[in-house]
Amino acid sequence: MTKEACAELSAKYAKYNEECAQELATMNENLINNIIQRDGIKGWATAENLDDLTKSFEFSSFEQCQAFCQNVGVIA
Repeated sequence: MTKEACAELSAKYAKYNEECAQELATMNENLINNIIQRDGIKGWATAENLDDLTKSFEFSSFEQCQAFCQNVGVIA
């Protein structure tokens, strides 16, 4: 493969990766907007640009925290 062909292929991959990143951002924004519209974010904080949802949890013991994490892990 020539250097020119490799450079062209790299440019195509870079453009493709950028398009994928933009599509993913749009999908995440749509998903978060749908959750917000259904009032499903009570107790959750949203980033200004809707990149993420965050929530803090506090437990009275390490064991409760560990059980919570294990239960979330099963779902995730």
